[in-house]
Formats: sequence, structure tokens, C-alpha cells
Amino acid sequence: MAATFVCPHCGYSYPMKPVLVGRAVRCTGCKQAFQLRADGIADKVAPPPTPAAPEPAPRPAAVAPAPQSAPSPAPQRPSPAPATMTTPRPGGGEGEKAASRAAKLTRQQEDARRAMAGTLASAANLALQVETKKQDAAKADNKAKRTSKDGVAGKITAAAVVGEGDRAHRSRRVWILAIVVVVALIAVVIASSQIKSPERQTIEAFTIAETDFRKHRTERIQAIQERALLPNALPLVDVGSLRLGKPRTINLASAKTVIAQIKDLVYEPALDLWVPAEKLEDIVALWKPRNELDVNVALLGAKNITVVPQRTLKAKLTEAGLITEDLELLMQLMLRPSHDGDMKPQLSERLQAGNLPDAIDIIPFRGSKGTVLINLGRENSLRKVDYRGRLIRFVGAGWPSGCRVLDVSSDGA
Repeated sequence: MAATFVCPHCGYSYPMKPVLVGRAVRCTGCKQAFQLRADGIADKVAPPPTPAAPEPAPRPAAVAPAPQSAPSPAPQRPSPAPATMTTPRPGGGEGEKAASRAAKLTRQQEDARRAMAGTLASAANLALQVETKKQDAAKADNKAKRTSKDGVAGKITAAAVVGEGDRAHRSRRVWILAIVVVVALIAVVIASSQIKSPERQTIEAFTIAETDFRKHRTERIQAIQERALLPNALPLVDVGSLRLGKPRTINLASAKTVIAQIKDLVYEPALDLWVPAEKLEDIVALWKPRNELDVNVALLGAKNITVVPQRTLKAKLTEAGLITEDLELLMQLMLRPSHDGDMKPQLSERLQAGNLPDAIDIIPFRGSKGTVLINLGRENSLRKVDYRGRLIRFVGAGWPSGCRVLDVSSDGA
């Protein structure tokens, strides 16, 4: 069955609907009636015959005028003409049947017109509903597109119900806090780089060039070296790239009792002994180089001369808790000549007398591309070197506060 059918009068197309089958309807284009068959073909419906008009009634017969007579003294009203009797025409029953058929066709046309009007109204209503739904869907789609394009919040969606907004807010807050922390850390690093630590200030003070140009070239180098506690320090005049190491502490509280054993003794390098200064000549006379150390110590003890071998002193300091590195540093401070500056009495004398600080802090440092002053004979020259060194700080009552450069040497030396 076709989806559409056409008017048999004018060819106007209509959608095929089962409700129209078998009904006489009128075309909206040409206003002619037709009836749709089940096979989708519309047939013309003949218009009802026009009812016959009734024949006019016969005219009354003409009355001949009366002959004129002598005038009468008073005119009289003419008498009314007699009623004319109309004889009914034969065949009057056929007219009534035709009128009945015309009325019946008129009623059928009215019924068909009403049915067709109802069908068209329902079809129009259905089409209107479909079109309304399409328009609503198009409006909603356009609104969603405008909302997405303009970034304007629309209706509350499922994202707000399941907490997506809260999570997004927390994520933004975390990012903001992270940015604030990073900026604060950068500010702290910049501020700390501008503030020099006491240790860095001590090293930079060591590298200040000698300004007294009346001194000889070697004297200017020596003036820089004497700023260190131990001799022969590298004469730096610029630190270059400096890096401070982790400080460590040497606890000397337990070593004080060991050092007290050599309180009145002096060190004799040739014998590697701590001996009484007033007995040195007797000790040299009694000392037998071929004998073992213990044998010579026993011979001196027999003469009531008390001596302390250096190896015995180191062994006792090791038992007191000093490691090898710390023990060697203590021996350097006690035995090697030092540039003590304002420290009175001299550092070695104080240590040999048993006057040890409670602790010693050692701060290592390294540097790259530092500038060192070198004596080339006729003139001094500057050279870039990598270097390393140590700072020292004494902890205890009666000891100077602050750091001092202990030693500086070229890195790898």
C-alpha cells in the first residue's frame, strides 16, 4: 500500500491513513468529494442531483370586462373573484421522492464533511505535537551549545551531585597552596643567599688582599698565610665558588685526664718522648739507640726520670674516645707552631699544660675557581685553583669565640 494518495479531481496529495478508507471526504484544494479505497486509490463521488424546482401555479382566468352602461348614481364595490381551484398535477409523488433523495445526500455530505474535518483536525493536532517536540528539542540543544560556548553555568548537573565541584575546588586550593609554598621557599633561598653565615664571613676575611704595598711580595703572601691557625696555608685572595661542609664536634672532656700526665713535660722529637725539660741532658746521655723503646724507658725509670712515649700517649687518647683523625689534629695543635694571633699564652702551651677546651668544632669547606697569589720571583701572579680547608671553633670557658681558618690547601694536594 502506498504511503500517499492523490485527489482524483485535482491530483492533490494526501498521506495514506486507514481511518479515511471507505469514507467520502472533500478535497481541501478543489473542494470536490472523493472516496478512498483500501488499495490506496481515490474514486470520484458524483455530486447529488439538484432537486427539481416546483412548477409555478397557474394564473387565474382573465374575466372579460363588463360592457359600459349608464352611470349609476353610486358606484358599487366589485364582488371578489371566486377562488380558482387548482387541480394537482399528475406525477406529484416523484417530486417528493427526489426531495427526499436530495435531503439524504445532503445529510451524507454533511456527515462526510464532519468526518473529514475531524480526521484532518486529528492529523493536524498530531503533526503539531510532533513539531512542538522537535522545536523543544532544538531549543534545548541550542541552549546547551550556548552554555558550553559562553562558559555560563546552566542547570545543576550530576557533577554537582557526586562532588565533582568540591573535588575541583580542593584541587585548586592545593595548587594555590603549593604555589605559595614554592614562592616562599624561593624567597627564603634568595634571602639566605644574601645573608652570609659567620663561617663564610671568616673565610672571606681570610682572603682579603694585603693593602700595605710597602711590604715585599713574599711578605704579602706571608701576611695572608698567617691568618690561618696552622702554617703554610694556601694564600687565597678570592673564594670563587664556596661550599661549606657539615660541622663535626670533637669532645675533649675525657682526654683532659690523659693530657694531665704530660702537664710538666715537653716533647722531644728526636726521641719521640715527652720528657722533663730539666732532665733532657741526662736522658740523652742514658739513651741507647740500639735498645728497644721499652728498655730505654725502663732504664730512665730506674734513674727516677719519668718519661711518656708519644705512642703511649696516643694509645691512651684512643682509649679515651678520640678517633685517629681527631687524635692527629690534637697532636698538630699541641706540637706544630701556630699563628695564635691574640691568643695568650700560645695554643700549644695551653694544650700541653692540660688546659683543653671542652670541645672543638671542625667545619670543612671546599671551593672551585678560587684565586690564589703565587710568587714568581720578580712578581706575584694570580691563578685559579680548586681548594679545600677547615674552620675551627673552640668551645669552653676562657676560649675565644667565633671561627678561625685552621688550614687551606689546594684540592688534591
